[in-house]
Amino acid sequence: LPRTVAIAEKRMAAIGGDVADRIKLVGGNCFEDDLPTPVDVVIIANVMHGFDNDDLRKLLVKKAHAALSPGGVFIVIEDIINTGQLNESALFWQMSMDVTRACSDHGHRHQHAMLTDVGLKSWCEAVGFRCDTEPISLVGSMQAAVAVKP
Repeated sequence: LPRTVAIAEKRMAAIGGDVADRIKLVGGNCFEDDLPTPVDVVIIANVMHGFDNDDLRKLLVKKAHAALSPGGVFIVIEDIINTGQLNESALFWQMSMDVTRACSDHGHRHQHAMLTDVGLKSWCEAVGFRCDTEPISLVGSMQAAVAVKP
């Protein structure tokens, strides 16, 4: 989204150095627009949980794979549910998403669904990514899943 690019540009300027020279930010609609090619890294953050249609999620994974150079890295940052450790927190998260789904924001219905480690890994491997690591814990319940294009 263009407004997200403007925010990121301000943050990169605040960091200083050559950060802005090494990163290219691209605004657009990730479902309608092609990603630029070739790239070394594709990061999709806080997008996949917003769609309960797995076909749309798989489309994002496929687009990331197509955009990456060999050896490129795909990073998904989300509340990723570890299916081997389903617990009260995961169930609470899903219940809160169900409540949010029932709400309306300016006439647009929210569609939220759990993103599981097993589902994400299977989608990545189906298009040719190598997934050798477990999701990395970040702040709060956020995790980063990393896949590499061979």
